[in-house]
Amino acid sequence: MRLRQLLMCILLVPASILARAQKVNDYLFTTFNTNNGLAGNTVLNVLQDHKGFMWIATTDGLQRYDGKRFLTFKNKPGDPLSLPHDGIENIYEDQKHNLWIQTANNKIGIFNTTRFTWQEIPIQAPDPKDLLNLKDLLEDKAGNLYLLLREKQQPIIASLPKTRHSPTSISLSPIYKPATGKYTSQGIN
Repeated sequence: MRLRQLLMCILLVPASILARAQKVNDYLFTTFNTNNGLAGNTVLNVLQDHKGFMWIATTDGLQRYDGKRFLTFKNKPGDPLSLPHDGIENIYEDQKHNLWIQTANNKIGIFNTTRFTWQEIPIQAPDPKDLLNLKDLLEDKAGNLYLLLREKQQPIIASLPKTRHSPTSISLSPIYKPATGKYTSQGIN
């Protein structure tokens, strides 16, 4: 019995020393606010793009964070290549690596992440009030893009035209309206 206890001690003592010698993973968290680089303390969306940059949608501009510093993009009155509004509500990177931006004034466009320019993709809606209910941009596995809207608490899904490049405009024709229970010829995903 004594031999068994001695063997256990001989085996367990080195194992416990080795276990203590292993480094515990320490995580470092940094909190950002307007005092250390964040454009606005209200963040509505965060996205990491295919290059690893963090894109942050705030109520006071779009920001790109590279792990060390922020670049801030805001509306510049009179410059059509700048964002049309400082309030950024949604950001989305599609399969073609386009960075889609939805602004607080209900505009949708693509932000060129190399040139840092904005290209609006105008939305043609039968009723301009529909644009006030713009909620999200979705994409299926085949690369088809959809706009999600809300009309009287009912979701509406509208398809964006599929092109090889970015669309030049969006015709808002719903493919699904639960209120009617009908689908259009374009189908639904």
